[in-house]
Amino acid sequence: MSVFFDKLLHRLPFLSRLRRLKRRQRAELEKEQALRKLAESESSLDLAIWGGHLGLWEWDIPADRVTNHWLTLLGYQPQDFAQNFGTWEKLVHPEDYQTLLSQMKAYLDGELDFFEVEFRAKNKAGNYHWILCRGKITDWDDGGMPVRMAGTQLEISNARRDQEALKFQETIINSINDAIISVDLDSRIMTWNNAAEAMYGYSREEAIGQKSNDLLRVHYTNQKRDWVLKVLAEEGEWQGETIQYHKDGTALDIFSSTVMIFDDSDKPYCIATVNRDITDRKSNEKRLKNLARELRRSNKELEEFAYVASHDLKEPLRGLNNYASFIMEDYHDKLDDEGRHKLETLQRLSRRMEELLDSLLQYSRVGRLDLAFAEVDLNRLIKTVLENLRVAVSEKKARITVQENFPVTRCDRVRLGEVFQNLIGNALKYNDKSEPEIEVGFLRKGATTPEGEKVPGPVFFVKDNGIGIKEKHHDVIFKIFKRLHGRDKYGGGSGAGLTIVDKIINRHKGRIWLSSVPGEGSTFFFTVNIEEGDSHKK
Repeated sequence: MSVFFDKLLHRLPFLSRLRRLKRRQRAELEKEQALRKLAESESSLDLAIWGGHLGLWEWDIPADRVTNHWLTLLGYQPQDFAQNFGTWEKLVHPEDYQTLLSQMKAYLDGELDFFEVEFRAKNKAGNYHWILCRGKITDWDDGGMPVRMAGTQLEISNARRDQEALKFQETIINSINDAIISVDLDSRIMTWNNAAEAMYGYSREEAIGQKSNDLLRVHYTNQKRDWVLKVLAEEGEWQGETIQYHKDGTALDIFSSTVMIFDDSDKPYCIATVNRDITDRKSNEKRLKNLARELRRSNKELEEFAYVASHDLKEPLRGLNNYASFIMEDYHDKLDDEGRHKLETLQRLSRRMEELLDSLLQYSRVGRLDLAFAEVDLNRLIKTVLENLRVAVSEKKARITVQENFPVTRCDRVRLGEVFQNLIGNALKYNDKSEPEIEVGFLRKGATTPEGEKVPGPVFFVKDNGIGIKEKHHDVIFKIFKRLHGRDKYGGGSGAGLTIVDKIINRHKGRIWLSSVPGEGSTFFFTVNIEEGDSHKK
């Protein structure tokens, strides 16, 4: 017995150790199983958290130990950083870190119900992501001091970008001078920008939720409302003029651009409208129309006066000239040299006045007569003009070059012939060269003038190597009775020729201009608007 007992006593420590080992192994197995289940649970949680761009954190405040599971949001592994609050300091943007600390302090001091802050944190690639961090205290010690805090980190970069984009768009919309308004399919106002407030006098709070037609009393100028809604429904957009009303009752002329907005399933969602206040423009247009009407009336009266004056004054003027001629013939022997000189001066002035009246009469006729528009072969027209100037061309020994294949142009044949004849005649007249050279041609659509101007359509020109014209006189020469030289120089003239040319071109809805170098020559360009020529009295 004693031997057995001794052996048993000898084996007790071993059995005790064995039992402890088995208990430890069983405990470790249970722990391993529990950890495996926990890991599986955490894996599912991590997967859910990863999919939601969410990270969890827990802060042991006395030990300053912070779990690092949230770092996976930024591409790190938890072991990449120490598990303390200093990790945040390393990763949070310097401009945001003080905000994080102040919010944390305010919460720990009881000033806030929960901790919440947005900051930028650097990811493993070195880029900053926006994070929304939230948390609350979960444990306190016996003295009421917080000892544990837990929370979440949410990656909000995309949401932040969307928010900033919306804010940017809102800033742009509110900086535009046009009213931008959106309404739902029941016509209730959904958005109302700053310009709408200024344009209509209603604040955003007053306008939102109101029916736009009731608030603004929209009246469609040229169409009925049902027709506009039909166009909007079928075509998705509409533009036109409307009359709408300010809060104080003032009527506003509004140009509206309206579009239908569709959702992702292509169903109508709302209607957006951009309204531009054109009240001042419409008022100015009306005033300009009235001024234009008054100007046309004044011009007509002036032309009628010029016609009557030039026509009626010619007869007594012709009588004065005739009587001076009679006196010269009948009393020639009885007059001394001074008397004859005075009568000759009277005759010369009478002829000069008659020439001016003829020019004035011709000028008034250009504005009064109907233009006979037709398709005119300019090649034949220019040939006729040169035939009329044949004597002058021969006397000046001039060489005239005419470009081939002039276009057939819709114009008044007689009046455009006057234009070519006047310009070619001036090219002969104001030329001091022994052999004047004149070119008559045209520039096709798309060509470039010597000044570098693109030609929108045919541009006709008459070019010479004459005396030229200083640039400061380029406008003066088109004014009636304005001459740059003495009456006796370069063959005289009334000074109305280019004025008449300018009026004929204006009646054809064209324009005339020149390029010139004094001493080298001039080129007169002119256009004819073949589609909008004026065929009626002005």
